[in-house]
Amino acid sequence: MHHKITDSGDQVTFSISGQLTSKDRSDFIELIPNILISGRDNIIVNMTDLTYMDSVGLGLLVTLRDEANKKGMSASISNPQGEVKGLLEMACFDRLFTIA
Repeated sequence: MHHKITDSGDQVTFSISGQLTSKDRSDFIELIPNILISGRDNIIVNMTDLTYMDSVGLGLLVTLRDEANKKGMSASISNPQGEVKGLLEMACFDRLFTIA
């Protein structure tokens, strides 16, 4: 997993690329405070360049959403592609996140 955190206006964009799998778990968990520290209202998880995600990746997204909610922030997903989009649809993530 590669990532970039961009803080602008009332939102933080967390762009992830490559693959999000179980091997990325500890790195992802360590990133969550860095994403939330801005105190912005919204977190956008940009998946434009994410090519693969496993079930652990799904769980990590839920963890990010839950931690954001604890701080009064919302989290949404943008631009999932291909297999990643299919996995999100199959897991009914549209019930947990706004997906654009």
